[in-house]
Amino acid sequence: MLDYNAALLDYSKAIALNPNYAKAYLRRGNTKTIAGNFKEAILDYNKAIYLSPKDASAYFDRGDAEAKVEDYKMAILDYTKVTELTPKDATAYVNRGLCKEKTNDAKGTCADWLKAKQLGSMDANNLLNQFCKG
Repeated sequence: MLDYNAALLDYSKAIALNPNYAKAYLRRGNTKTIAGNFKEAILDYNKAIYLSPKDASAYFDRGDAEAKVEDYKMAILDYTKVTELTPKDATAYVNRGLCKEKTNDAKGTCADWLKAKQLGSMDANNLLNQFCKG
């Protein structure tokens, strides 16, 4: 079994040694997300993004945490940033489509899932078949 408290302590120690170590904030945020502490994780992702604004994984992970707290509009913005930084990331399009679906943007949802399908996502193909008929 994973010891999340020990992991959090280790990442916090790394941050104390080097407060500009973006990956430590990112990994601590990931640990908080796994533990279900999404709002705290978002704070760590914010810091990781501030320190490393071109790291698509930080935007992606923050988008995931924002979606978990049902802040879909912010999650959409983060997944959009991921698609700008890594245009071939099919999962970012899938996830952004899921958030758009939650905000009743059917056209945007289907467009994102179509793009993800074109990039090879089987999940997107299944979602298109289920939700975007017609």
